Formats: sequence, structure tokens, C-alpha cells
Amino acid sequence: MPQDVVKDLVAPPGAFRAPLEYSDAPVRDDWLASFNDAALSGLIDEALAQNPNLASAAAVRDQAMASVRLARSTLLPRIGALGGISRDEGSTRFEELVSLELQASWEIDLWGRQRASVDAAQRDAQATALEYAFLRQSLAALVAQAWFSAIVAGEQVAIDRERLMTESSTAEATARRSAAGVGTPIDDDFAQANVATAREALAASEYAFEESVRALEILLGRYPGAELSVAFSLPDLPASPPIGLPADLLQRRPDLVSAEERVAAAFLRTESRRLARLPSVTIGASAGVLFNPAEEVWSIAAQVFAPLFTGGEIDAQIEIASAQQRQAMADYIALAIDAFAEAESSLAAARFLDRRAEELGTAVARFASANRIAEERYEAGVLTIFELNQVRQDYFNARSRQLVVRLEQYLRRIDLHLALGGSFDDRSALDHADGPGVGPGYGRERSPGQEQPQ
Repeated sequence: MPQDVVKDLVAPPGAFRAPLEYSDAPVRDDWLASFNDAALSGLIDEALAQNPNLASAAAVRDQAMASVRLARSTLLPRIGALGGISRDEGSTRFEELVSLELQASWEIDLWGRQRASVDAAQRDAQATALEYAFLRQSLAALVAQAWFSAIVAGEQVAIDRERLMTESSTAEATARRSAAGVGTPIDDDFAQANVATAREALAASEYAFEESVRALEILLGRYPGAELSVAFSLPDLPASPPIGLPADLLQRRPDLVSAEERVAAAFLRTESRRLARLPSVTIGASAGVLFNPAEEVWSIAAQVFAPLFTGGEIDAQIEIASAQQRQAMADYIALAIDAFAEAESSLAAARFLDRRAEELGTAVARFASANRIAEERYEAGVLTIFELNQVRQDYFNARSRQLVVRLEQYLRRIDLHLALGGSFDDRSALDHADGPGVGPGYGRERSPGQEQPQ
């Protein structure tokens, strides 16, 4: 199997089906800096240092690195020492013998079976390190999305407080009109009901705000006490980023490169199982010395083992490895399709969200004007409280919908950066696979001229 055969498993188009305003220039890293939010940057740093799930993933990565060293040890000779003391009481004399012996054994990797197994472990370790890198990127994205969600939840609380103040003011005016004999009892009841409804809406939004803060604190590894201070408004939404080409995702996204490494490991394990049919050669040697009396002994031998009958064990292992190989390839295809779908969906969402935001901006401005006029006419006795309530409800509902769409724009922007494989800082997302025994760009390294077995 050629080194890059997995690239032939999927056939991405030459360009995204995105609107023309997006540039197909290469994807840039450091998307976090584009929001120019120092508080958010600090929170992401805290999450990377304190999040327990990320710490667990780092431990899994380190275990995978150690497993590679363990697999490599099978290529080296085994050397051990054996010592002992014995007594011999004969008829004529008493002897005490002290012995020391060195023993060594080494299985010669004639056919490359062990090397294939070691290379498979190396690929699996690379895949694990890349999965850690993708989790790191995902955590940064989740913190950013939770931060923006908490800000918008706070803005909704402010809207509901304003609505409560407005309804309370209207209820007082209605009470004065009823006392003056202008209004009717139903007007007063309706106005008080609106106040109660506004209080209920405020309680709901305050709870939602606390829950959003708790969700953010959990990501940070803090106690979820809803005590984190949140900004009062969203930062400016950055300009649309360059999106590159669909094929770039296969090389940029750590989860896709990880899946590629899993395919390579599966092919190597299959090759290792097939080579197990061939004879193996093991060389053994020992050298020792006996004290009292002095005597040196040594030996060397070679053993050849050919698996003539194993009860179907080797064939079963080959079948298992072959099935795992097919599974890894299918998983790679499915993940690639999902990655393309995530990118296309985020791009399409941005286009429609921009249209919705523009229309809602117009609607809110118009409703604000209508609400102001309706309040003046109600005070003048031209409108009924029911007519005022309809205009007011439309106004505040439009403002809430506008908040939802604004938040969705920010959430989808973060989704887009993650889908395209852009890193939140100025290092490539793949470079964050670094770990013990792992160099920069670990998941992308290839041995010159190395090919995977067929």
C-alpha cells in the first residue's frame, strides 16, 4: 500500500461550495487573536492548564509513547545474569561452589515481522498524539463558545430587566388612569399580569445566565459556583477568514491525520500477522564461571522455528487484522465526509445568518420606533393596553431573536475555524501533538522512502 493511498479513499472537490466573498487563500492559524479579547485568551490558557479531560488525554498520549518504546525493545537482544551457591559434601571432602552466568537471546527479524509490529505501534502512538492535539483545539473552541454564550445570556438578562421596568411603568400609569375613572378594571388586571410575566421571564433568563457561567467554569476546571465575571457585550465579529481548499482539510485537521495514521497502523499489523507464517530464528548464548575450583564455561546456539500447524491461530489473526484494516479505512472515509460537511455547513450558516442579522436589525429599529409611538398614544388614551402590549411584545421578542442570531454567528465562526483545521494560537494544530519523545509536527513526519505494506 503506497504511503499516501488514503488520499485516494476520498475525492474532495476543487473548492468549497461557499459564496464568493470567502477567499480560497490558505487557512491561517491564531484565530483567537482575531477576536481581540484578552479575557477570553486568559480563560483558554486556564482551561488548557486545568481541564481534567485534557489532562487525561495527555496521559493517554504519554502511555502511547511508552508503548512505542516497549515495542522497540523486542528488536534488541535480551541479556540477563544468573548466579547461585551450592554445597557438595562428598565422602572425602566438602566443597562450596559459587557460579555466575550471563545469558543472552535475540530473535533475528529476518522478514521484518517485528519491525512491522513496531511501526504499527509508532503509527498508533502518532494517532493518539494527534487525537490529543484535536482535543486541545476543541477545548479552546468550546471555551470561546461558552464565553460568548455567557455574554449573550447576560445581555438577555438586561433586556428582560428593561422589559420589567417598562411593564411596571405601564402598570403604574394604568393604575392612575383607573383611579381617574379613565380605564377599566380589566386594563389594570392585564397590566399587572404583564408585570408578573416579565418577572417570570427575568427569573428564567437569570437562571440561564448562571447555568452558562457554570458550564464555562466546568471547562476551566473550576468549581461550578457561577462566580466568574463575564463581559457585558460581545467583541466585534472579525472579518471572514480565508478558507483554503477542501483537500487541505486532509492535511490540516489533527483528527483526519490521526485517522490516516490508524489506517497505516492497521496495514502494518496485517503485514506482521502474515509474516508470522515464516520461520523465525533465535540466537542464544551463555557464558559463565565457577569459583572454587575456577572453571569457565560458554555456549552458543541458534534455533529455527517454523509454524507448521497452529490450529488456525495465524489465519485467524490475519483475518482479524484484515477486518481491522477495512474498519480503519471506512472510519477514515466517514470522518473525512463529516469534516467536509462541518466546513460546508459552517460556511452556509454564516451566509444565511448574515442575512437574518441584517433583517432583524431593520426589524428591531422599526419595532423600537413603533413601541415608542405606541407608548405615547397609550398615555394619550388613543391606544388600548392590548394594542400597546402587542407592539411591545413584538419589540422585545425581536431583540431577543437578534441576540440569538448574533450568538449563532459567533458560534458558527468558531465551528468554521475548527472545521478548517485552523489553530487557536500561532502554532499549527498538528504541532500540538507534541509530547514526551515527540517532536514538532509529530503527526506529519514520514520516514524517507517508507511505504506501507500491501
